Amino acid sequence: MLVPNGIQFLAKSQGHWVAAPINTHSTNWLWLNKAQFDRIGGQQPDSWADLLLLLDKAKAAGIVPLVIMRDAWEHTLLFESVAVGAGGAEFYRKAFIELKPEALKPELLLQLFQRMSQLRAYLDPGFARRSWDQATTLLHKGEALLQVQGSWVNGEFVRMGLQPGRDYLCFHFPDTQGVFLFNSDQFVFFKNGPGSAKARNALASTLMQSDLQRDLNLVTGAAPARVDVAKDAFNQCGEQAISDMRSANMRRTIMGSVAMGNANPPAVKTAIYKVVSDHLYGRLSDLQAVQLLQLAIGATARQP
Repeated sequence: MLVPNGIQFLAKSQGHWVAAPINTHSTNWLWLNKAQFDRIGGQQPDSWADLLLLLDKAKAAGIVPLVIMRDAWEHTLLFESVAVGAGGAEFYRKAFIELKPEALKPELLLQLFQRMSQLRAYLDPGFARRSWDQATTLLHKGEALLQVQGSWVNGEFVRMGLQPGRDYLCFHFPDTQGVFLFNSDQFVFFKNGPGSAKARNALASTLMQSDLQRDLNLVTGAAPARVDVAKDAFNQCGEQAISDMRSANMRRTIMGSVAMGNANPPAVKTAIYKVVSDHLYGRLSDLQAVQLLQLAIGATARQP
């Protein structure tokens, strides 16, 4: 199949295609300012301990170690990478996609929220007022070292005329290598929507053309939704994203992003948003967040 199974799951209803996926953004990325990374003698973090060491170096150097924005979706995007890094791919699948309450082991959830509390110490007070692109601009200017964000940051930096390896770096969030958390933009076609069936089919065919998906995602920073699009025109980060998608497709570790609404129903996403964001703002203790997350997912699982 040219489109990975995880993306097909969102593009089909009752086994029939209802949407044309045009890209695949991955979310478990670290984006770093290269000049600041070099200045503090940074090394690519391969583990949680490595990540904290890197953030400590940035803090000691007087720059914002971890830049983030005010909204719950980015807080949850950070949380989902922490969750995969600590619990692994199968934990993420069972807990946040299949919504199995038995996967929500209190000890593991407590570790996740303890790690989020550790990361809170590296944020600056301004995070409560800024948008995600403002956070990316601080990274570009060298006022911050690192942002955990989706591959649209690559598109934003391309728009600024920046180059990976020269101006910025892209690494996987530690211990999420081999996992591709995704957000796929798709055009949905309604059976009785406007226009003829012939016109809708022609548009869907055009959207799925490999050349269009290549040219579009050279700009967006995403990987094409098709696995057969040549990657030689993409920059270093784009090539890595395409390779990641292909290998994760073979391993069945392409999984929808909770933060971007690709993992579970809207009501579940909203409930997770509230717990994760309230915790990051310090309104909930680690233990309270564990209990509320269990309740939120457990209530969904009990629904008929």
